[in-house]
Amino acid sequence: MADKQLEKEIADYIAGAKWAVFATVKDGKVPALRTIGGFANDGLNIYFSTGKETDKVKQIEKNSNVAVFFQHEGQERAKFKYVSVNGEATLLSDKPGLDSAVTVLGNKNQNFKQRVEKGELDKIAVYKISPKNIRSVDFSRGSGPASVLAFSV
Repeated sequence: MADKQLEKEIADYIAGAKWAVFATVKDGKVPALRTIGGFANDGLNIYFSTGKETDKVKQIEKNSNVAVFFQHEGQERAKFKYVSVNGEATLLSDKPGLDSAVTVLGNKNQNFKQRVEKGELDKIAVYKISPKNIRSVDFSRGSGPASVLAFSV
């Protein structure tokens, strides 16, 4: 487990990301990667939304282990950073978990907020990713292994 300061730095980095690469597992145990923008975090917990009929939903139903990769754009190599999170995705369908996730997502993503306000939440699957392992790479700490911090949550 990381200390509270490191957890805050990682949570802030995730919050500052516009896009993330989201990974699920397809049939045959093949990774499926896609870019997502409809995500937000509350601390180290990550929430995302997707259409109920997407491949993501079907893949998570079969295997809830997922990974999310966060990288800010336009970084200089000497200060390059990224965060990856491996965790378990859980479909939120009951209050108060769903209400909390909708608030967190709506605060970051205006499109999501507008869809909810239009009554379209019934067409959207909302997930919580509970982190199991986190890896933070920051070249300002050094290169190679010196740049890596990895811990279990």
